[in-house]
Amino acid sequence: MKTFRGHVQAPEYMFSTEDGKTVFRPINDHYATVRPGDAAPRSTPFGTGLAGLRSPDPVSVEFDRNDGEFFQVREEIDKSEGRMGTKPAGNFLDYAAAYTAAAGKNAQGGRGAIVIMSPSGHDDITAVDANGETVLIEPRTRWSGIDLSSRLRFPDRDA
Repeated sequence: MKTFRGHVQAPEYMFSTEDGKTVFRPINDHYATVRPGDAAPRSTPFGTGLAGLRSPDPVSVEFDRNDGEFFQVREEIDKSEGRMGTKPAGNFLDYAAAYTAAAGKNAQGGRGAIVIMSPSGHDDITAVDANGETVLIEPRTRWSGIDLSSRLRFPDRDA
């Protein structure tokens, strides 16, 4: 198992506390994106012309990638509107590398989604031989994508 650290930049209303633990429910991919790094940076203004509005304060997170798992970058098939689903765009063992590779993979140039791929069983590929016997050709691992936000821990918020 390997632990990764980073931060999310999300408003307070996306967080709740259940059984003493922080639960994060992002409303879209932008807020769900974990930016890699050891410490959450300070908030900065969005820019001039917005009457001093600030971006939400960053919240430190950590999460684990278990042995046998990997990060997969998902790329939008339709980059103009994102209506045709996604396809794999690379597999990574390091989150920072996946984050970098996800740049420009989403609709309208946004960062593509990153999911944790975890083994979820296997399927046997078989064939029937000349004697009518079923022969195993190869076992294939079945993979399931796990939303990264479901693995997040909040070390600065949880007891």
